[in-house]
Amino acid sequence: MSSSRKPSAAKQKRPPATVSKPELLVEGSDTEFRALVHDLMAFAHHIEACRDGFGAIAGLTGVQYEIFMAVKRFQPQAGAEAVAGISVGQVAARLHRSGAFITLEVNKLVAKGLLSKESDPSDGRRVLLTVS
Repeated sequence: MSSSRKPSAAKQKRPPATVSKPELLVEGSDTEFRALVHDLMAFAHHIEACRDGFGAIAGLTGVQYEIFMAVKRFQPQAGAEAVAGISVGQVAARLHRSGAFITLEVNKLVAKGLLSKESDPSDGRRVLLTVS
């Protein structure tokens, strides 16, 4: 067999597209879309590295820092009519994590004295989180 032969037509075929919307294809190819997805994942890794770095400065894991900051954003402001905190479920929803995972990490932050847990006055079954 000669090594100068061209690959057969079957080997020259493009792999199946990962998207089918024509708006996401360039000249029938999803190559640019796949490159965008990979670039977004690389960017996400950089953001996570920053979060982990900020957490390390504060003596926390990156996830704990993210949870702390989410609770801080819902901290009642002095003199303002505000919600008394944020629930574990709301934190979980905002951070796209499970409630059980957030509960474990919140308990670590409570043990460090960074967060406080109080019963929700309007629903005693819920716990509201505030920055200590």
